[in-house]
Amino acid sequence: MELRALLAVILSMAVLASYQFFFVPAPVDRPSLEPPVQVAPEGPPEAIPALADDSGLTPPGAEAQTATTTAIESQVTIIAENYRASLTNRGGRITSMVLPAYRDDAGAELDLVSPSATTANRLPLEWFGIASAATALNNELFEVSVDGGGFGDERTIAGDESVLVTYSWADGAGRTATKTIRFPGAGNQIHVSASGTGFGELFLGLGAGLDQVPAGLRNAYLAESALIYSPAGLETWSAGDLATPVAIDGPLWVGQESHYFLAAFLLDEAPVPPRALLTVVDVEQPAAVDAEDQSPVAHQVPAIAASVASFGLSAPVYFGPKKYDYLTQQGHELEQAIDFGIWGFISRPLLFVLNTIHSFTANYGLAIILLTALLRLVFWPLNQKAMTSMRKTQKLQPQMAAIRGKYKGAKDLEKRQQMNEEVMALYKREGVSPLGGCLPMLAQIPILFSFYALLSVAIELRQAPFFLWVTDLSSHDPYLVLPLLMGASMFFQQRLTPQTAADPQQASMMRMMRFMPIFFTVMFLYVPSGLVLYWLSNNLLGIGQQLYVNRSMDRQIEAEKAAKKAAKKAAKAQRGN
Repeated sequence: MELRALLAVILSMAVLASYQFFFVPAPVDRPSLEPPVQVAPEGPPEAIPALADDSGLTPPGAEAQTATTTAIESQVTIIAENYRASLTNRGGRITSMVLPAYRDDAGAELDLVSPSATTANRLPLEWFGIASAATALNNELFEVSVDGGGFGDERTIAGDESVLVTYSWADGAGRTATKTIRFPGAGNQIHVSASGTGFGELFLGLGAGLDQVPAGLRNAYLAESALIYSPAGLETWSAGDLATPVAIDGPLWVGQESHYFLAAFLLDEAPVPPRALLTVVDVEQPAAVDAEDQSPVAHQVPAIAASVASFGLSAPVYFGPKKYDYLTQQGHELEQAIDFGIWGFISRPLLFVLNTIHSFTANYGLAIILLTALLRLVFWPLNQKAMTSMRKTQKLQPQMAAIRGKYKGAKDLEKRQQMNEEVMALYKREGVSPLGGCLPMLAQIPILFSFYALLSVAIELRQAPFFLWVTDLSSHDPYLVLPLLMGASMFFQQRLTPQTAADPQQASMMRMMRFMPIFFTVMFLYVPSGLVLYWLSNNLLGIGQQLYVNRSMDRQIEAEKAAKKAAKKAAKAQRGN
């Protein structure tokens, strides 16, 4: 029973790890929201023709207006504490959103507007909608005015200061569009107001993705997703879910995510939250570094937009990291964007402890080791009980083998029942529980899974160095040293663990389990170094505790033997007297 439960636990963890890292999750059942409205646009946004005429969209009876377009394209850059944003008056869109505190894979400051989005001309705060004229606004040159932050095309702000950038456009035939963006000196939230007439239903979108991941490296964690948060909970949409654009009414916030970053319209401040539009964008991603063909790879990413209703759109927009405590400070329940899984109520306190330890060590690798040691200390009594029970069970193997040999070949149900009763009587006489080695291990599974999920999604580990060659705990060990050490530690731990097989069937299962270190080593070759470091640390601490238990049990056995020998000697002396 112990062996089967242990094998089930190990296999469950192996299946979970394999699924998380090597397979993109299938679409999940959606929470019950307002019934989604299928939008039938004239064509995908990137295929909509440029504005050639009014497309019959001028409101009946609209008076002629003076055109307010400009013939000069201009850029303005706002430099704040947490970001550096650049905008163009061509459509009034953001061309760059740099987060100086973070670096991309090349070591440059991270830009949330990826080169793929720029190449596809799908930039944050873009216009699009059901009418072709709406998307054509992205190619129009808007009149621009900038207020605050000094003078010129580059404005620097800090603290309570802000810069207000206003874009306006009119064609003189009744169609107008206005976009006002307030950039604060602190934080990662800007505020956007937009309005338009003559275009049918108009939307503001967040562009085409937040990162630039080579196509060959995409997996369940690195794939982009669209997020919808409502009172019913969080929905996650992949590009595969959006073969047809979908509109959803009444979300509290809508956003696009990469593994570590988020862009989101915060709509819960509006009296009537506008509806959100979900669609896909065709982009070209770079090929994997080791691919023979280095040509860009066609790829679809989900895109999301908020409706500019008849009364306009006015909402904060978040561009920043998916850092749990920071998102909590932003309000709007943005922290829901971080998926810790079903054991999130355990992962969140563990993250707090991990960050607290890091505040003293200034090294997340050391923090992982110390937190692993702390968990081992908390579970020391349970592990001690499990290891001691397994060692006692091993000690009883000769007597159990004798009982089973006594009933060998017996097929009668009554005889089998008698054998089981004798085995249980032996357990009871020796003070051993048949589940003593299993239940304590099962009690720790939620903690193990929670820590596993925490290390998988925490941005704190992104590009966090440990020592020497391990320069990024969120990526795999480039020399595969940690996975090989982890496999060796599992093998050594397995050799130390008492072998309790007493019949051929159990012996066969034990032989199968000898391959588990090899299986885990292969599985962990290319997973984040932080996870491997946790598993290696846990194994090494487990080895230390097992050695301690083995030595204690050996001393106890020797003491029992000495006591029996002394008792026999005393009894012999008494008989002699």
